Amino acid sequence: MALFWVGVNTRSLFTLAIVSVALVLVSGYLLITSFSREPQLEISGSGWDAAAAIGTVAATIVALGLAVRSFRQERDAVARLVSAWVTDEYSAMRSVPAYRRSAIVHVANQSNEPVFDAHVSVVAGVGNKSLGPLSAPTPIAVVPARGVRSFDISTPLLGHEDTWNLRVELTFADARGKRWLRNVEGGLTEITDLESDWRPHEETELDLTDLHNLNHPLGIAAAFLAGLQDGDQVVPEKFAVVLAPEAEDWDKADWSRLRTDLEEFTPTSMVDYPAPYIARVKLSGDPELRGKAVAGSIGIPLANVIFMTLTYAPNRGWRVWGIGAAVRPDEILFPSGTFDADRGV
Repeated sequence: MALFWVGVNTRSLFTLAIVSVALVLVSGYLLITSFSREPQLEISGSGWDAAAAIGTVAATIVALGLAVRSFRQERDAVARLVSAWVTDEYSAMRSVPAYRRSAIVHVANQSNEPVFDAHVSVVAGVGNKSLGPLSAPTPIAVVPARGVRSFDISTPLLGHEDTWNLRVELTFADARGKRWLRNVEGGLTEITDLESDWRPHEETELDLTDLHNLNHPLGIAAAFLAGLQDGDQVVPEKFAVVLAPEAEDWDKADWSRLRTDLEEFTPTSMVDYPAPYIARVKLSGDPELRGKAVAGSIGIPLANVIFMTLTYAPNRGWRVWGIGAAVRPDEILFPSGTFDADRGV
């Protein structure tokens, strides 16, 4: 019903615009013909015709301006009611004299229509450092009308330094196919016609402090891949500190083949968290993309990719569970006690 109403209203505005343009043309013709007549000493019908024509043109211009304004307001009506933010709170744990941080990303749609293909990027610190979507799905397929989607990003935040002043950049599409950007200051911009491209990945963007943090899955992924290519042959024993013990098939792995198969793959900069204690690092097999990052607010699909899946436990950090296709969270069995709230982050 909502989509039908929008279609009718848009056609009405389009019709009003056409009629307004026609009135401008007719009024302009009357105005020109009125002034082209021979001047008269007395007030005659031609003078009144000219005044009437001027009034008609003015009224038509005003009507056209109102129609354009109404059309823009209607076009932006849904987008103006979509926003995203982070709640960042601390609560005391029961069995340990410490506080637990709870950071939640909220994506709200207060309009009467759903929005689609939403992408969030959490931004932190004074320098507006982008941390990526963290635990938010990529993409969020639908945010329903009058609905709010919420995602716990507490665990992914452990892998980053300087996570104060959390904000969110949000892109999404409305039912008309228009794409929008809500920036971290709350500004709204239409980006339907914008495209992203690749640019050099500046060294200042590589946070080495984060990558040496055992609570950062990207650092573990980079260490694993570097270890595969280190030396003349793979020594499986040295990988024990980065492998997830709950993944029972590592003792059957063909390490020589794994070394060869992953030789051209490198981790991308963003990490996907399909569940609080699961991370997926996307590995790209395209050597031309090494040292590059996306310039723009719209992601660029990669062709040759596989996923490194990692699992988390509070007492050990992240570990590599497997490499290959994306793994669903319900296919992974965690050690007993992993989800104990008091041992949580």
